[in-house]
Amino acid sequence: MRLAAGIVLSALALPAWAQSSLSPDVLLLARIRHHATADLSHLPNFTCLETIERSTRNSPLKPFDVKDVVRVEVAYVGERELYAWPGASNFESRPLPDMIGTGMTSMGEYSSHARSVFMGSAVIHYASEDELGGHRAAHFDYEISPMFSGYTVSVHGRSGIVGVRGAFWADTTTFDLLRLTVEGTDIPDEVGVRALLTDIDYTRLRIGSSDFLLPQSSSVWMGLDSGVENRNRIDFTHCRQYASESVLSFEEPPAAGLKHDAGLQPRAPEPQQVSEFTLPPGLFVSLRLEAPILTSTAKVGDTVSATLSSDVKQNGRLLVPKGAVVSGRLRVLQKQPGNTYLVGLEFADLAFENKHSRFLAKLVSVDSRFPRSMPRMELPPELPGVGTFFIPAGVAQLPKGMPMEWKMVGLGK
Repeated sequence: MRLAAGIVLSALALPAWAQSSLSPDVLLLARIRHHATADLSHLPNFTCLETIERSTRNSPLKPFDVKDVVRVEVAYVGERELYAWPGASNFESRPLPDMIGTGMTSMGEYSSHARSVFMGSAVIHYASEDELGGHRAAHFDYEISPMFSGYTVSVHGRSGIVGVRGAFWADTTTFDLLRLTVEGTDIPDEVGVRALLTDIDYTRLRIGSSDFLLPQSSSVWMGLDSGVENRNRIDFTHCRQYASESVLSFEEPPAAGLKHDAGLQPRAPEPQQVSEFTLPPGLFVSLRLEAPILTSTAKVGDTVSATLSSDVKQNGRLLVPKGAVVSGRLRVLQKQPGNTYLVGLEFADLAFENKHSRFLAKLVSVDSRFPRSMPRMELPPELPGVGTFFIPAGVAQLPKGMPMEWKMVGLGK
């Protein structure tokens, strides 16, 4: 099987007549693997808010009991994952388990698991073609031996390297990775873990001026020999480019305009640099959707934008002018019973002129045609900066100009 994997890796470099002798499954895997490797090799430096809901139970016959919700900022910088408490001035060098201290924690959902599969020594087999989230998806199974997995499990000071097996699904047209499952195998007896499973869902996000494939959510489950089960549900929101030279300020942005020296002609304008600022928590921001979102064609991960319908002021002073653009993505679009849809919008960036601010806010109200709740329908756990509501039956879109009211919040709120 290792020889077959070598053939797959080189398939894209073969001439057409040689590729025609390979099976469609092998060619499809070659394209998916090549596409995933390109995505993983060109990730920018970026940060996201990571929300971890941690639950436990003592028996599979009982429901999980939520113990706590942990929120951290995670940065991917120079192929390393770094962590910080929200709002902290620096990322920490210590790993996440040491930073949090207690309870189950995990790392690797950002890129490590995917790298092991697509850039490591995984043995991969075609399984089927499935439907997944509105995509035609190719389903492959894979295995990685403990010798090559690099996957370490630690419980109460006892640790061991485990093997991995699992599956992944990729879009048959775009070759984008959609979902990856990771199951621990060959777990050393002394660790005290009987089973370990991770699921990761991916979407394509805009970071800076380009689109990148990033994890959107993940679930990690661990079953101990004692019978205790731990489960972490992880969501990544507000992903943005990380620039160590950015200047952040809690002051309002400086007034626009060029300075002139007395008695001299205006000098040629210098190249503009983006000025970063932070909007204070508690401010209300009124938005209008810039373009319609159609339930028939929209997909989770699509970019969305809105404009401010009025100036944002504090103590009578202008902070952000009417017409400034807030951009983000469609975070949730789930069909519900009775042909209704649950929709979630995540706005992350505010920009005007040469100024930029992170947009972290809570949805306060939305157009009255779209209820915030509906009888017998559950809302997903609240995530920072994600506003959810329902599109009722018979309504085919969120219209252009749809009004929304958001309230700015601080990191960690």
